[in-house]
Amino acid sequence: MSEGPWKWVVSQLPYGKVLITKNIQQVYKKYNVRTYMDIRYLKIKSKMTYLAEQGYEQWEIGYLLGARAGAGRNIHSQRSTISKRLRTWFSEIFGDNIEFKMWQDDLIVRRIKSLIIYHGYVTPAELAINFEGLDSNDIFNYLRNHCKEYLYDLLISLYNKGYTSAQQITVHLQLSHNSRIYAFLNDYKDGFSGLKVEADAYRDTVFAFEVLRAARLIVNSLDEEDLLKKIGYKDVDKLSSQEINQIVRRIFSGRSYNEAKLFYSYPSHFPIFFRSYFK
Repeated sequence: MSEGPWKWVVSQLPYGKVLITKNIQQVYKKYNVRTYMDIRYLKIKSKMTYLAEQGYEQWEIGYLLGARAGAGRNIHSQRSTISKRLRTWFSEIFGDNIEFKMWQDDLIVRRIKSLIIYHGYVTPAELAINFEGLDSNDIFNYLRNHCKEYLYDLLISLYNKGYTSAQQITVHLQLSHNSRIYAFLNDYKDGFSGLKVEADAYRDTVFAFEVLRAARLIVNSLDEEDLLKKIGYKDVDKLSSQEINQIVRRIFSGRSYNEAKLFYSYPSHFPIFFRSYFK
């Protein structure tokens, strides 16, 4: 048996390189497979899942997995060929009943929700830091398509923090154009005017994701004012000390800044955002 294709297989064994012919069956048993191609697909599946979850495009994933197009083709043709090869691998690994785009979207949306729920990454820009292949515009689109209620509440929260125009919200969220804000609001509710009305109704409301974000950021904040700036409040310098203290106590259910900072310095006290948005 040729040693070539089995070098990676042997490297997975816990005791290092040994004679291949004596250890193939152990590799089969470890990975619950029958052929070398099955093991190769396991390796591809793991890398493919990681790259898809990071938000890379199909042709980028295919290229990073080793797919190549013939020389002399234009860029569009090369990308199309590589994407087709990726989908072929995907079908061979996952079967024909799963569509690649839907599978990738599900991976990304689940990761976005996890980052919000467990880590307090709230805005598209914060979330995008955790994805190699996506920017804040891409994250906004995923929220718009899959987490509408959460995105709307995020916009209400920003409006009540002092971002009272679509342009101000666009800049704060690091989006390319304010048309994204208008398009979402027009599709989901009654446009920007409707957002103003609802924001006024929720002026004293602290959303759960705001508590989680504040709990994450308070540990490394300098003082109350610094914390409010970190969690997105606009024109904090114009607020009085009493107003700042009232906001902090409202966020942390009556705790002062120092009490909350001490409380959330213990990981066991870190809140978990309730999942009502993501049923």
